[in-house]
Amino acid sequence: MIKEWHKNVIRPYFAAQQQAADKLVSEEKMQSNVLTDVFLMAISPVVHVLMMHLVLGTEEDGAKEEIQTLREAHRRMFKELIGSRLANNGSANDSNGGNT
Repeated sequence: MIKEWHKNVIRPYFAAQQQAADKLVSEEKMQSNVLTDVFLMAISPVVHVLMMHLVLGTEEDGAKEEIQTLREAHRRMFKELIGSRLANNGSANDSNGGNT
């Protein structure tokens, strides 16, 4: 059942995300980089945090701080690899005050 879910839901979702990134690169709205080349890498930190949540919960000593550190690093990674190119093009619409 999990294999079918992965095949029918997850793979098509990842493929759609990759196509969206490829389109933005081809339209020169985003610069090609490791995240646009293999967009699955963009969600890898999310999976890491999810696993920490599932295994440690948030009550574990220091877990909340560690998860917050990972979230901040993920935001920084996006800003450095993708956001700076969008901002330089004047295409960035940061309606949430820089919080991604």
